[in-house]
Amino acid sequence: MTSDLRPAAALALLLCACAPGPERRPLLASPGLPAPELRLKELIGGPPPELRGWRDLGGRAAVLHFWAPRCAGSPAEFDRLDALASLFAGRGLAFVHITDADRDGAVRALAGRKVKGLVAPGAPPELLTAFRVYDLPCSVLVSSSAEVFAFAGPGGVTEGTLKALLAGEPPPGGGAGPEACAAPEGEV
Repeated sequence: MTSDLRPAAALALLLCACAPGPERRPLLASPGLPAPELRLKELIGGPPPELRGWRDLGGRAAVLHFWAPRCAGSPAEFDRLDALASLFAGRGLAFVHITDADRDGAVRALAGRKVKGLVAPGAPPELLTAFRVYDLPCSVLVSSSAEVFAFAGPGGVTEGTLKALLAGEPPPGGGAGPEACAAPEGEV
C-alpha cells in the first residue's frame, strides 16, 4: 500500500469499527422495553407473506394475540378482538394472531370465521418464550416504535387500552406485565 492511501485506509477501518451493528433486542419481552424480534415464516391473510421483523408492519402498533385451537376461550377472544379490529380499522394498528398449530390446524380451528388481521401458524416455542407467553390465550401490545406496551389476558385488550397505545399514553391502570396472562388461581 502506498503511503498516500494509508491515512484513508485507517480512516475507513475506524469508521467501520464505530458504525452501529445490527439492532439488538432483548431476549424477553418487558413493558417499556424494545420488543424481542418478531419473525413469522408464514402469514394467512397477508400481505406480507411473512414477517421478517418489526419494519414489515409498516410502522403500525400491534396486538400480538397468542392462541391455540385447543384453548376453550379462543373463539370468544377472537370475537372480541375482531370487534376491536373493526373499531380501529385504518388507525395504524395491526392484529397478528399467532399460534403454534400448523397451517392445517389453524385453518381447521378458524373454519367459518373471517378473522380480522393476520394469522401466523407454526410459531416456534422460542417465540412464545421470548414474549413470555406461558398461558393461552395471551396478547402482547406493542407500540409503533416496537416497544412492549402491555400484556393482556383474555378480555384484557380493551378500547381504552388501544386508544392509549395509539396515543402514546401510559397504559390505563399502569399497564400489565406477563403475569396478566397467567391463568387465575385454581384454573389450569
